[in-house]
Amino acid sequence: MSLPSTRAARVLDRGGLHVVESAPREPTPAWWPGEAAVVLIHGTMDRSAGMARLARRLDDATVVRYDRRGYGRSRGLGPGGLEEHVHDLFSVLDGRSAVLAGHSFGGVVALAAAALAPRQVRSVFAYEAPAPWADWWTRWDVDAAGPGDDPAGDAAEVFLRRMLGDRLWERLPPRTRAERRAEGTSMITEITSLQVADLPYDPALLSVPVVVSYGSTTGPRHRRSAEWLAERIPDAELICVAGADHGAPLTNPSELADLVRHTARRATLG
Repeated sequence: MSLPSTRAARVLDRGGLHVVESAPREPTPAWWPGEAAVVLIHGTMDRSAGMARLARRLDDATVVRYDRRGYGRSRGLGPGGLEEHVHDLFSVLDGRSAVLAGHSFGGVVALAAAALAPRQVRSVFAYEAPAPWADWWTRWDVDAAGPGDDPAGDAAEVFLRRMLGDRLWERLPPRTRAERRAEGTSMITEITSLQVADLPYDPALLSVPVVVSYGSTTGPRHRRSAEWLAERIPDAELICVAGADHGAPLTNPSELADLVRHTARRATLG
């Protein structure tokens, strides 16, 4: 489906974070939760560009997407753990209310922010957010990437080869591969920040509507994590996206856009 390219967008800097904000092209629905924007939060080893297809399909809302610290055009801020990423999100919000939509690690950021500011965060859509605090979750071992001279870069490459496939990774220009390997430290820092004994937020105390989602063709750990969260969040709804895997923001943006709208509608019903 081809989409018009007339949507107004502006690039902002929020304390070193690269932010892209797009104005609505279509009228905002009457049921939309006030002046709330949709904020898209990307996952590990991604950047705001990975959420662009989803953003284009949310043309009836103000949409904000940004490169999280340590990635893309926000790489200059250096790596950060979950606490820093949640702080960055509030910098991006800049006082406004929002419907948060997070993919993978971005879903954890969104849920942690909702726990801190339930009046500002109107509702949350979390697609395959990990749950490394569950007793069944296998801890991620950085050393498994191999004992090379650049273990962080090696870990990043292993991660991306698994996500993209060897063929696509090897077709990337050498400069792009080097840039992505350079983000390995950011990847390790944020993943390590989740591997703690205590949850950074209590799902049972979340008071905003939450839509938890996973893809029908995703791995069993992502599905189980979604089910684990949905069971513990009081006002959670669990939805499976048919035919989708972990890369749904790229492969199934229309379905995810519909779920983001559903999440926003739930904010007005609560």
